Amino acid sequence: MDKKTLLAFALSFLVLFGWSFFFGPKQEQKPHQGKTPVATNTEKTAPSPEKVTTQPAPSSNIAGEMEVKETASIPEREIRVETPLYAAVFSNVGPTIKSFKLKKYRETVDKDSPPVEMVNLKRGMGDFLRFSFTADAEKKDLPLAYECDRAMVQVGAESAPSVLKFRAFTSDKLLITQIYRFYPDQYRIDLKVQVENHSQT
Repeated sequence: MDKKTLLAFALSFLVLFGWSFFFGPKQEQKPHQGKTPVATNTEKTAPSPEKVTTQPAPSSNIAGEMEVKETASIPEREIRVETPLYAAVFSNVGPTIKSFKLKKYRETVDKDSPPVEMVNLKRGMGDFLRFSFTADAEKKDLPLAYECDRAMVQVGAESAPSVLKFRAFTSDKLLITQIYRFYPDQYRIDLKVQVENHSQT
């Protein structure tokens, strides 16, 4: 494959990893008066962000297409994403990217050579591009488990962009929604993060 193209991809992933490491959300100190902490918006990109919004909590039940369970009851799931340009594997724990293969590029010039894999995380190797919104999760180094609305995302060459949605409650009663958008003709992946405060004020 073209060395300059491979180097560009490698540098892009390195920049994203460095950004999440150095500029990820830090542990938030709770107020002494017992007031509810303000939800902090943050955003991660892999590699192009849309926006991060904070919405007021509904007065009754949570509105949405997905049922949000307690974090402890959510098992880990892997979600495959297939586009004409790449194949990716997401985990609902984090959520995070566990594998990212480029379909148009091979490791060698041999016709049977496997595609270039930019990300390949095995169990125990940590997470790639993960943000945490709770002090408890950061203290214990435990990623948050999310409910996911799809088991697989298939984006055809002529199809419209497709989305993958993750939702979870934090220990601070924040409802976090992460929405990934995939394109059929671009390597760009958009991410939109919404945070709703459901604690009593």
